[in-house]
Amino acid sequence: MSTDGGIKIGDYLLSEIIRRVRRTADLSQRELAKHAGVSNALVGSIEAGSATPSLSVLQRLLNTAGYRLVVVDVDGHLVLPLQIWQDVGDLAGRRFPAHLDTILDPVFGEWWADIYGLTAPPETFRRSREHRDWVRKVSRWEVRVAQLRNQPIPDPPRGLGVYSRERLLAARLAAQEKVAGTSDNVAYGLDEYGDDAQ
Repeated sequence: MSTDGGIKIGDYLLSEIIRRVRRTADLSQRELAKHAGVSNALVGSIEAGSATPSLSVLQRLLNTAGYRLVVVDVDGHLVLPLQIWQDVGDLAGRRFPAHLDTILDPVFGEWWADIYGLTAPPETFRRSREHRDWVRKVSRWEVRVAQLRNQPIPDPPRGLGVYSRERLLAARLAAQEKVAGTSDNVAYGLDEYGDDAQ
């Protein structure tokens, strides 16, 4: 426990939040301490702003009034945890990077070692953030036709090798034809045009 007076959660002082908990639960400091399994002195110190509870103690204090500690974004939407799929990892048993997209059952061209004729792993991930972001933009462009009808499909990322860029441009053309109704090509993932997976 630190003695960081005036700690805030969001824009609100923790001491005021704990007082709100007591008011909602209709408990005295002594009763709140008993329900949360902490000392009376700790509850008093938290409300005075002279002590900061550990995360587990804060959760217990909030639980007494039926409150839960959650994470929300700037718009107030609940942030859900990024769960790890069971048995999804590289061949050494390591998890894939959380910030990159995982590819399950990669097809030819989605794994960097495909050009060597090696057997592809059951899962891999995209190493290029630029390609990942472009694929997401194209998917959004395809799905939100009503809002984006008059906007061109997003350009593929620069900085790719010429061969990769040509394949991405081919994917872009296939996506445009698909949206225009002139082609049956499947361009949703566009994964077959990228070679940036590991």
